[in-house]
Amino acid sequence: MVAKSVNGTLSQGCGFKDRLYLEGVSLTITHTQYDDHGQYECWYDGQHQKSWSLQIDIPKNLTATVGQPVWIPCYEKKLKKCSKDGRANEISFEWWKDKNPVPVFQMEKGAKVAKGRAEESPDVKQGNFSLYFPKVYFSDSGTYRCSEHDDSTILQLKVHKEEIKVSMNEDVSLHLYTVDPVEVYFQKDHSSKPVLLCGDNLCEQNWKYNSNTQTIELVAVMEGNLGTYTVKDKTKKYVFCEYILISLADSKSDYQLNTGIGIGFCLVTFACSICVYCLTV
Repeated sequence: MVAKSVNGTLSQGCGFKDRLYLEGVSLTITHTQYDDHGQYECWYDGQHQKSWSLQIDIPKNLTATVGQPVWIPCYEKKLKKCSKDGRANEISFEWWKDKNPVPVFQMEKGAKVAKGRAEESPDVKQGNFSLYFPKVYFSDSGTYRCSEHDDSTILQLKVHKEEIKVSMNEDVSLHLYTVDPVEVYFQKDHSSKPVLLCGDNLCEQNWKYNSNTQTIELVAVMEGNLGTYTVKDKTKKYVFCEYILISLADSKSDYQLNTGIGIGFCLVTFACSICVYCLTV
């Protein structure tokens, strides 16, 4: 039983506690879980009224920009088993990346076991075991699998592009978004060739590498520092960050990002619910 209403009093079934409410004869399920999929039926005064089929889709491929927040979905799909208070019992689960035997993230009975940049969903108790990266790194790309699902989710990352307007003598830092070895190239303008600025955690031209924050930092920007900075993976030579430093006084600089590339980050939260309408006849 999902729910039962008698004289306006709603009884909630196993695994649905605190996720249901009635509006007239319409039933709404909030915080939809993977295990909510299936066939739903409405009965009134002992008579069957209508049936609905609910399907829960989970994306198999995700694309995000380096530095953005990312959710990798995973939901409980085991049969609901309830404790005395009507809530679904806690279960243990793990996250794996690229067939690595060490879990990226692990939860046991709602407690964090493995630590890292990843965070758990605030709805773990409702069966949402999704993995959250507040700022995804280039090294986070790969194939992820949650122990609740046989299928995997592939995370692909796009180049982080950002235009930074600075004043002369202002301090600036550029985030590398990786813990892996990188090479940073600097190009003064379109007519000049890129030159290696940083490699093996060492930088030139007064730039310094900060291993604690995974950034390169410069004290007091000068005219000669304006231009394009490209961050590449040292091993595979993939470009995953591009910064363009321009002067605040130069609003029409030649250093402009390609049309269509967004600078700002947008974190979108989808409130997922189903509303089942039951009409008496």
